[in-house]
Amino acid sequence: MAYEPPPDLLKLKADFLTNEAELPTLAGEKWQAAFARSQKLALEIHRHAWWGEVDNRHSAWMALLQAAKEQIAKEQQARQ
Repeated sequence: MAYEPPPDLLKLKADFLTNEAELPTLAGEKWQAAFARSQKLALEIHRHAWWGEVDNRHSAWMALLQAAKEQIAKEQQARQ
């Protein structure tokens, strides 16, 4: 079964991945704030109602991850 994550969940995951990618470049209070944001985003992602609707959470998770990576790549290309 193919999964298409809802737009709000896709945005949360893309924001999470972007935030996580920035963490190694930060230090001190900026790192702490970004880490706290990652934790908040992770909770929102895992609590999303969509997870209760899917029959294979692993496949849905992988579809979400792939879609978020594709969205980030498109946004980066658009900025160039």
